[in-house]
Amino acid sequence: RFSIGEIIYSQIYNREPKMTLSQMEESLLKENAKCVILYSSDFMLLVNRISNRDKDKNIDYDALEKSNKLFEFFAFHLSKHENIISFDVSKYDAKQIMEELNIEEK
Repeated sequence: RFSIGEIIYSQIYNREPKMTLSQMEESLLKENAKCVILYSSDFMLLVNRISNRDKDKNIDYDALEKSNKLFEFFAFHLSKHENIISFDVSKYDAKQIMEELNIEEK
């Protein structure tokens, strides 16, 4: 989570990233590493989920939209790697994602 988020959020909040794009990709491709990238092709789904969950918080919807687009961008470009898997949460629920990843519910 750190490496992709570092690149995305440093861009959104206009700060210097703590790693380069190539360092990010290298960290994701380490042996035995798995990376799951979640995004939504339906932005309003994210808005509704977050609004319902965080009713009393001030939500930066602009940052939410930008970060979602960047996660989708990285999902598209990094999914060529066998260990990087992406899911559009508007098409998969948590149970389906866990089944795809062969993760058992506890």
